Amino acid sequence: MIQFPLRKTESFKIFLLLIAFLAILSGNAIAQEKLVAFFPEQDILTIDKNYARRMSFFTEYENFVEAKLFQVNGDRYALEIFYEKNDSLYKDRVEMSGSEKELYFNTLKEQYARSTDQDIDRKDNSEITLLNQKGRSAMLIANTAVGLGYYGMALPSMLGTENTKVNVGLYMITAGAAFYIPYRATMNKDVTLGQASFTFYGQSRGIMHGFFLGELLSKVPEAANYPNTSERDWEEYYNAQDRREQFLFGMGMAGSIGEGIAGYHLARRWDYSGGSTSIFQMWGDVGTISGLLASQLAGFWDKREPDALFGTTLLTSAAGMFVGKYFGDSRNYTLGDAIVYRSNIVLASLIPITLIHYFEPDEPDAYTAAGLAGIGIGSYLGWRQTKDKDFETSDAVFIALGEVAGGLLGAGLGYLIAPENSDGKVILTSASLGALSGYALMYNQFSKKSMKLSGNIDIDFHINPMGMLMKRDKPFKPEYSRFYDLANLSVRF
Repeated sequence: MIQFPLRKTESFKIFLLLIAFLAILSGNAIAQEKLVAFFPEQDILTIDKNYARRMSFFTEYENFVEAKLFQVNGDRYALEIFYEKNDSLYKDRVEMSGSEKELYFNTLKEQYARSTDQDIDRKDNSEITLLNQKGRSAMLIANTAVGLGYYGMALPSMLGTENTKVNVGLYMITAGAAFYIPYRATMNKDVTLGQASFTFYGQSRGIMHGFFLGELLSKVPEAANYPNTSERDWEEYYNAQDRREQFLFGMGMAGSIGEGIAGYHLARRWDYSGGSTSIFQMWGDVGTISGLLASQLAGFWDKREPDALFGTTLLTSAAGMFVGKYFGDSRNYTLGDAIVYRSNIVLASLIPITLIHYFEPDEPDAYTAAGLAGIGIGSYLGWRQTKDKDFETSDAVFIALGEVAGGLLGAGLGYLIAPENSDGKVILTSASLGALSGYALMYNQFSKKSMKLSGNIDIDFHINPMGMLMKRDKPFKPEYSRFYDLANLSVRF
């Protein structure tokens, strides 16, 4: 056996080299690359041909296809660019450090800013606004659905056309325009998921608000105002009814389009996420339902006072939106938080109605009051249940499904054990208990993992054994600084 004499320092260096070599081998054996967003604020994972053309990205590739960014290891990234050449698909792979990535993407931002005439001399790269169309597809689908479901039918009714061919043609044109006009209008504009959701909310609720406002602005024709029984007077009476109907359909269209456009712009102005948007919408709906229930308690339905009914509902709907704006501004809700919030309101409304049913009230007002009380209690419980948590969407869906499944299971069992000609007490009770149990079971399972941290702190720590082997007697070069580090600690707030 041949032995080589080694000094302690040399043995230590060889030992570290061996450890580093084995670490590199083992790291390569299990190395995984994670797909990451190009621009985290837009959450863009893939830049396709259309987006690159609108943003003036990768113009050096004549037949660009798509680009993806991967995090290779720690602070190392790999940019993969796919393009066509000579009827074949090629891929360029560019590996870079974190600082090199930031420099490269800042260049892309400046390139886009110049193409959109943004004054980059007066702002830094963080102020350059990039195109975000993550919600554009969802918004166009929603617009098309509203066009097919309401606009296409409302426009012929508003115009009062009686020709079937004209009505069918107007329906098709209007439904198609509901897609094409927003498509053209948003080709080079931001359409976030929040904007898409706000737009659809405004369009759908705007129909109801427009109808209600139309009811307040118009009066129902009364036959008493046409005392003569001649054919001419009856024709005028029916014409007055038709004109009022046309007006209501027109108000529904105006309310839908107006609130849809307002929702699009407000979502951008308020910078709401999907969760905060859903919280705002939930409170708007709570206000509308509360107004209808309060009108029932006030007797507006029975006394046939439509002005008081519709006016009250419009006011409570607006009040609900103001409350939703307050909660939406209070913190950055997740979509999961909004789902859990809604589940609390539904559950809290069911239980008081079940309890009231045991007293067998003669008037429906008791159930109405129980429903209103349940909405109030559920609103508070929803706030408490989501106050210090950030629920993932999938977890919140499981909680909501647990509540629904528990309620159905309880209702099914109650139906089986309830006697014939039952008054529904057993079924309602078992459904309420099942829904409560299902919610509690799922909530306890997922609430712990959704605990919100006291602060947004990201800690990144790396050890570099090779730093001990670098010779310190040579002049220091900044571009090789990472090789001299023995350890690196990065804390982001």
